[in-house]
Amino acid sequence: MKTKGRNQKSRHRAIVTLAFVLSSFIFTTFYVASPSSFGQGALTPPGAPAPLFKTLQQVEPRTPVASAPFTITNPGSYYLTTNLTPGSGMNGIIIQTNNVTLDLSGFSLIGAGGASTGIVVSAGRANIAIFNGTITGWNQAVGAGFSVNCHLKDLQAFGNIVGILSGTNGVVENCVVSGSTGTGFSIGAGGLARHCFAFTNGTFGFTVNVGTVLACTARLNGSNGIDGAGMLVADCNVFNNGGQGINDSGTSIIRGCRVEDNALDGIRVGVGTLVAGNNCNGTTNGSGRALIRATGSRNRIEDNHVTQGDNGIVVGATNNLIIRNSAFRNTVNYVITTGNMVGPTNSVGGVVTNHPWANFSF
Repeated sequence: MKTKGRNQKSRHRAIVTLAFVLSSFIFTTFYVASPSSFGQGALTPPGAPAPLFKTLQQVEPRTPVASAPFTITNPGSYYLTTNLTPGSGMNGIIIQTNNVTLDLSGFSLIGAGGASTGIVVSAGRANIAIFNGTITGWNQAVGAGFSVNCHLKDLQAFGNIVGILSGTNGVVENCVVSGSTGTGFSIGAGGLARHCFAFTNGTFGFTVNVGTVLACTARLNGSNGIDGAGMLVADCNVFNNGGQGINDSGTSIIRGCRVEDNALDGIRVGVGTLVAGNNCNGTTNGSGRALIRATGSRNRIEDNHVTQGDNGIVVGATNNLIIRNSAFRNTVNYVITTGNMVGPTNSVGGVVTNHPWANFSF
């Protein structure tokens, strides 16, 4: 029995010894013999420490504008750092080169007594962007009338003599001009005004030379709300102006507008204009004004709704087409000279014709 116990103890010691040898082998193989299998890389730095932070020029690569007058002669991006007021009779910022972006940074350009122009873009300068600020107290807020491809956005111009002038192919959007003693916006050839608001200006809300006015509002201006020739005027709100609501000298498209309670005619067109899908309303004052008036030929007046004015649709010339309109409770719904193409009129009492081009009077 004693021999048996000694043998068991010997086997136990042998097993423990074998386990120890194996574990030592594994440790030596993976952790000692092959340290590269779990290495953490070299501890010696590859070189001298390098800067970790960006330079000021890298963080803000634009040029600050901290005083006025300020003249820009190099292309690039510029930004205001504060409100600016130059001396009497001086311009604010003068842009004399192409390819410039000017961010007003939410600040104001404030004209002093006898001030000239808040922002001047020299004649012929191209690819200018100006945005995000207020311009007040100048003879002219933005003078870019002789520029090319100028983009004006998110500007408020109030209390100037003249508001915003854009040049050839200029884009003006999300801008407000109010309280000018003269014109609010002047849109140059091929230009666009979009989502802009002109109110309480002394003369015109918008003047347009072969340009486009989309989804804009002209209200309480001293003369015509929108005035020009060769225009596309669409989806605009034009009301309570001191002259015509929309005055066209010819070859325009006026569609989808709300025109109401202007002192003279609601929409007045010359030659070769399409007037379609407008909603024109007024009040009677015995002046003989019309909600839509055509003074020349080759106009197409279609699918408009005119209500409660002195005259609904007045056509005083020949060779015009007047179809599918509706007139309600005007003193006189239609005054149309002979020599025009006119759809048959359905009168009070119900539909009297099913002609597809009929005008309605009720």
